[in-house]
Amino acid sequence: MPTISPGALFRIIALRDYIDLMARKGDSAAAERWRATLDHFVAATRTALWDGTKWRPHLYFAAGDPVVAGYQPGSPFPADYDEDAVYYHGG
Repeated sequence: MPTISPGALFRIIALRDYIDLMARKGDSAAAERWRATLDHFVAATRTALWDGTKWRPHLYFAAGDPVVAGYQPGSPFPADYDEDAVYYHGG
C-alpha cells in the first residue's frame, strides 16, 4: 500500500545535509539546484501531511492517483477505523 508518511521528513533532513555537503565542497550550483528541490519538497510535505493541528501519519493514494501498478488505493484499515483519532507520538 503506497503512502506518503513522515518518512518524508527524513528525506528533508537528507536533502538539507546533501545541500550542506555540496556547499562545503564548493559546488554552489548544485547546492542551489538542490535547495530549489528541497523548498518544493518541504512545501508539498507541509501541504499534504499537516492538518493545521498535527502531522498526519499517513496519506493514502486514492483511486485514479498515478501509483505503481498492482497496488490497491485507499487505507488498508477497515472503513470504521478512524486513523485520524490516533495520537502518534513516535517510537
